[in-house]
Amino acid sequence: RRGYVITIENGTLLVSLIGRFGDYPPTDREGFLAFASELHSDLAYRIIKDSEQLTPIAHHRFVGSSQRHYERMVQRPKGFLVIGDALCHFNPIYAQGMSVAAVQAKILREVLSYHAEQSRGLGGIAASFFSKAADFNRTPWDLAANFDFAFPQTRGTRPPGSEERARYFAALDRLGQKDEEVQRLMTEVFHLVKPLSMLQEEPLRSRVLNQIALRL
Repeated sequence: RRGYVITIENGTLLVSLIGRFGDYPPTDREGFLAFASELHSDLAYRIIKDSEQLTPIAHHRFVGSSQRHYERMVQRPKGFLVIGDALCHFNPIYAQGMSVAAVQAKILREVLSYHAEQSRGLGGIAASFFSKAADFNRTPWDLAANFDFAFPQTRGTRPPGSEERARYFAALDRLGQKDEEVQRLMTEVFHLVKPLSMLQEEPLRSRVLNQIALRL
């Protein structure tokens, strides 16, 4: 279980409660509040229990993440490009989708500008774009997959070293629940403001490894 309370426009709060593997938050107010009160921290519950509910509770179900490797195709349909969720989509609880699509659009603009400057026309744009997009997608994909694979119930092909990485990210998540600065850094990395490598830098790495040792 997980919960987010985020301030948006006009001082309104956006409240998201998240469950996995059949343990989903109810859509009635009483059940929703009860679910919030049972999180690892009751902070979200204390914030929303006496608040005015502005909209009905919406329920969304996410089945699985997927990444399509068009950069590996030997032959591609002419005049065909894929971008956004059609190229790579992740568990939405990590709030990466729009940022990833925006960066992919930026990559496409750069590729188009380069071809225009070189007077090369549209030939080769797909190969260049898909290759650059795949390089970029690796970071948000690894972030989402490593957190999802922290749960043994998660199905999918686990790459070599995934168990160790999942253990690291699970410990990082536990640390972020208690430390505001760690939580802020994780948010900035997930939103692609800071590089993934910062989650492995000292002294944070030693703190995470200590969390892992406490669980062994």
